Amino acid sequence: MITGIANKHPELSWDKLRKMVSESRETSCWFGIDLEFGGLTTGKSVIKTSLASLHGHGLTIDQCEHARTYVSEGGEPCFGYFNKRDFVSNRPRQTFSHWIQIRGDPLQKQVVAHVEYFGIQRIVACLSSKYEGKDFSCRYAIDPVTEEDLNLEVDVDISSDEIQRIYDHEMVDDENITKWALEALLGSLVEIDMQQQ
Repeated sequence: MITGIANKHPELSWDKLRKMVSESRETSCWFGIDLEFGGLTTGKSVIKTSLASLHGHGLTIDQCEHARTYVSEGGEPCFGYFNKRDFVSNRPRQTFSHWIQIRGDPLQKQVVAHVEYFGIQRIVACLSSKYEGKDFSCRYAIDPVTEEDLNLEVDVDISSDEIQRIYDHEMVDDENITKWALEALLGSLVEIDMQQQ
């Protein structure tokens, strides 16, 4: 973290930063940890990842009109951030996770993706609202630290009304982001420390 702070604040010397941390005293400087995630460019990457996952399931970009217009034609973003509730019922504690779950629901005529990075950044994308194929669900989950596959039980059930609220930035709770980040980060660091002793 000190290296990251030193890169962002070149006016501070490495020695001064180390001294500030080791002395644990108040300073005139304030440092924040930014948990912001990417923006629209990153959003395109998330949508492309979702489309790549769907390709293995037999769906094409032409069947995902919202994704196609956003990625290829400069249309409206079809994703938003969501963390009002946890979709994972058996989430391992003190574990980071990357996962993607995509559900095709012909009753709601939706193809919805939920993508999560490090167990913290949680994104929902509606790839299509004209889906007429079979009901399906596909998922891939991994612990990015250990590279182990995770057998997560995920239930992503989102209505079209909720998707609009996600797009309107009404479904994000900053306290949850910090809480989940700290639980995973501190738990992992404690576990690593215990293994090294």
